[in-house]
Amino acid sequence: MAWFITNRARAVHASSVEVDAPGFTVNSFECYGVTAINTEATTTSFTFANEELFVMPTYDPQGIDYSRFLKAIVVHVSFTYTEVAPVTFYAKTLTNTFTTGNSAVGIYDENYTSNSFQFTISPGTTLTSGWETASVTYTNANTKSFVTIASTPSKTTSLTLGSIAAGASDFWFVIEYNEAVMDYIYNDRLTNNKPVLYLDDINYQVSP
Repeated sequence: MAWFITNRARAVHASSVEVDAPGFTVNSFECYGVTAINTEATTTSFTFANEELFVMPTYDPQGIDYSRFLKAIVVHVSFTYTEVAPVTFYAKTLTNTFTTGNSAVGIYDENYTSNSFQFTISPGTTLTSGWETASVTYTNANTKSFVTIASTPSKTTSLTLGSIAAGASDFWFVIEYNEAVMDYIYNDRLTNNKPVLYLDDINYQVSP
């Protein structure tokens, strides 16, 4: 079974940070490819390269697809905030239904990244001039996903990723596949050989 096909899939909307907070200006939204992941009992660390990556490497449990980057993206949002009251950074989607793949015209079925990605905030790191690699760490318990797998899958359309305080200038988070969800999709589609094209439907928002 094929998981993903083209670069239309798994893309991260770097320009889709909607700001609804006075005094808040996004300066940059950078996505970096991950070269090493170290998972501990309560934390996970990611080594990433100074190379922007806006398409998530293929979810490939059989290990067939080659990518020099691992299945994660480190996101660094740089901003200017001149007000005092804290604001909140959200991930949102208008796709309120979970599916393992909608039948579409042509050779592909279609799904959405909100049905497959998870997000975890990180304290981040300081990038020095001329840096080549850097690392961030997050707390495993902080991971959030639009979809939850229980007896049946359920979905929300808004995730609170973190709070931004006065004087802050950076916000870091990591995007990964939700393995429990991807396993559910895989098992549901075992008898379906049609490739799935994942379209990005996730937007980011800063608001009070």
